[in-house]
Amino acid sequence: MDGLIKKENPKKYLASSPHGIILPEETRIPSAQYNENLLFRPKRKTASQQKRFLPKHFFLFAFLAFFLLSCFAVAFALYKGVSLGREIQIENTSGNSFFADMKHLATALITTKSAPLLGEENGRINILLLGRAGNHYPGKNLTDTIMILSINTKERKVALLSLPRDLYVEIPGTELFIKLNALYQYGLSNGDGIRPLRTAIENITGEEIHYFFTLDFDGFEKVVDALHGISVDVVRDFYDPRYPGKNYSYETFEIKKGWQTLDGATTLKYVRERHNDPDGDFGRAKRQQQVISAIKEKAFSLGTLFNIVMINNILHVLGESVQTDMPPTDMEGLLTIIRTLDTKNITTFVVDAWKKESLLRVSHVVVGDVSAFILVPRIGTWNEIR
Repeated sequence: MDGLIKKENPKKYLASSPHGIILPEETRIPSAQYNENLLFRPKRKTASQQKRFLPKHFFLFAFLAFFLLSCFAVAFALYKGVSLGREIQIENTSGNSFFADMKHLATALITTKSAPLLGEENGRINILLLGRAGNHYPGKNLTDTIMILSINTKERKVALLSLPRDLYVEIPGTELFIKLNALYQYGLSNGDGIRPLRTAIENITGEEIHYFFTLDFDGFEKVVDALHGISVDVVRDFYDPRYPGKNYSYETFEIKKGWQTLDGATTLKYVRERHNDPDGDFGRAKRQQQVISAIKEKAFSLGTLFNIVMINNILHVLGESVQTDMPPTDMEGLLTIIRTLDTKNITTFVVDAWKKESLLRVSHVVVGDVSAFILVPRIGTWNEIR
């Protein structure tokens, strides 16, 4: 699929751009074929609550460092004989726990791997990193952070691509459209799991997705706390008296510019805040990547790697909060590759809509009596992103 609609039925949807320019029929964006049931929003309470929820939906980020840390830390912990009591949930396996074969990871610290990972022989491993709210928040399975971690296995380089949650995409195998962040929940509700979201992202990027990881709010907070906080150079002063809390509540979030040591709760607010950021969602995406680097530095510091209690605490948190389809045997291979990567020079890119050279543009669709904000490719197809 090289566009947002099926080319064999191009005249089904007729829409114009927000600026009144009629797009070619084969690239037109559907303006009304948006099933309200696919938004997975909580039931409306009041008009003010509904209005607040749409633009402020919980934003969570996926972290490259967490997964690199999970591989390295598990191996290190077992090497030192730490007892592990939790299990990371692994999709599409025979039911073995994540820790069932962790001796493979310990072995990987001192040996070379044999079996290649998916994508490795072609020179690139793509891992989908998803952040979701979790069970204690509305929209618990909406993936409001969507990143692709791409490892160039030949040049040993790492790239991180952030896709916005509001991308308007076709549900694979249907003629219905939905925001990208709702596809994971759609897949879960239909018994398809990660498949619809994986397929849609492959259509957008033109790249095969080999593995995925998800992490929720609570897991993120607890991991940062287990690391005893992280050091971050806060990009600007933030003061938001209407920061979204749980159960449609508000609270005040304030932090000053400059170097700060942040605990888990403050770090989560720092990367979710967008009202005081002139770059909105895209400024927030940049802060996510800033925090990724800070967590990576703290996780791989000697103070962490030689702290068995800290490692054990992190493993327990990961066991409660992470889902993946990567089996333990492939974790071994990933660990071996990670040891050779240039993680200090990670290439990052945020797909946005606010600059002259941006690859996306803003549009809207009518959902019931609400005009919903969406993002679509500026040329009508995904070719530029690919």
